[in-house]
Amino acid sequence: MEILASAETPPSVVQYDDAVDEPLQKLLRLSNDIGGDLQIVGNKLSTLFTEQRNFIWLAAGQKEPSANELQAKLQPLVKLMEDLSTFKESKRNTPFFNHISAVSEGIQALGWLTVVRFFKTF
Repeated sequence: MEILASAETPPSVVQYDDAVDEPLQKLLRLSNDIGGDLQIVGNKLSTLFTEQRNFIWLAAGQKEPSANELQAKLQPLVKLMEDLSTFKESKRNTPFFNHISAVSEGIQALGWLTVVRFFKTF
């Protein structure tokens, strides 16, 4: 999925960009500087965060989807997370396995998209 753009960015996407962009760009720069497997992980992370941003953009202003619709819309993210996990498993005997493993395990935090809002605005 390519990055979505329009004349007006939804407020939720602006907040996401404000929270994510700077630390993500720093991580991607460091991954590229180190190179090798960590550069590959950086590229996968970049794709994951772009997909998440696109999902947030598409969801902005829409009604809450059914569980089946949500699952279908999240499938590209799930696939990318699975790809990262598979990559991690293939690198068990490499010098940066612990780093790759930390990213692979931590990326599960992107599942916050599936949390149903406990408090709704009035």
